[in-house]
Amino acid sequence: MEPNKIELRQDRDFGQVFNATFAFIKQEFKPLGASVLVFIVPFALLLGICLIWFQSSILTDMTGQVPQFGTSKGVLPSNFIKLYLLFMSFFVLSQTMIITTIYSYLNLYLSKVEKITISEMFLEVKYNFLPVFGALFISFVLILIGLVCCLLPGIYLAISLSFFIPVMIFEQSRFGQAFSRSFQLAHYRWWWTFLLALTSIIMFYALNFIIQSPLLLWGYSSPLFNLNSYKSISTGQAIYSAIATALSQLLYIIPTFLIGFQHFSIVEAKEQTLLNEKINQIGEDA
Repeated sequence: MEPNKIELRQDRDFGQVFNATFAFIKQEFKPLGASVLVFIVPFALLLGICLIWFQSSILTDMTGQVPQFGTSKGVLPSNFIKLYLLFMSFFVLSQTMIITTIYSYLNLYLSKVEKITISEMFLEVKYNFLPVFGALFISFVLILIGLVCCLLPGIYLAISLSFFIPVMIFEQSRFGQAFSRSFQLAHYRWWWTFLLALTSIIMFYALNFIIQSPLLLWGYSSPLFNLNSYKSISTGQAIYSAIATALSQLLYIIPTFLIGFQHFSIVEAKEQTLLNEKINQIGEDA
């Protein structure tokens, strides 16, 4: 192992998980940045472009003018649902690629000494993409049901299922095994994981607000969330909106890393996997 290589499988407290996450990003900035550029950025930009097309199509349908925005008559466009589902499809694909890329990189980092290459990442991402998509879909449905029934069950499920994908990738577990294993790990340090998730969400929305603030200063409110108030949107605002959407997607990288490091921390605290490996290695050397 390289002297400066960060050990992923280590028991860490709340603050150490944050420190290790940002230290890892700093250490792996170049190879990790290359992976982000190749696998994540295209999907994030595509989502931003899709958002502009979605907004333009909605307002064109309501006003009959392209691309000037008129006054809402309080009626949803006929193709709103179709366009919204298309936008959400791109959103889900972008989220899937972010999670797949980050956890694939961490998985390769566990077993490699040399720098991770794009060709290795391509094979890892290709292998993990569909399982991650399936796990995300199931998690989303269960959490949504929990939120609809009552807020607390939804929050409970969101935390309990946070290690579903890390277990699948890092421990090479099957779908059902990873599902139950996620609950076991989350329950070991449920409140710490909840606090970690809450802090990362607050951080995400704070940074996202900074990114989106120029649009607010321009007096622009996204039609995606406000169908009753429309204003004229310039080309510059449309371009910035697409870029801001892409940057917002990239911010999900940080919470994804934090959950990954929390998984390693809980596993090591609960099972002392790394310690047992070192003891066995000493016994073999002797």
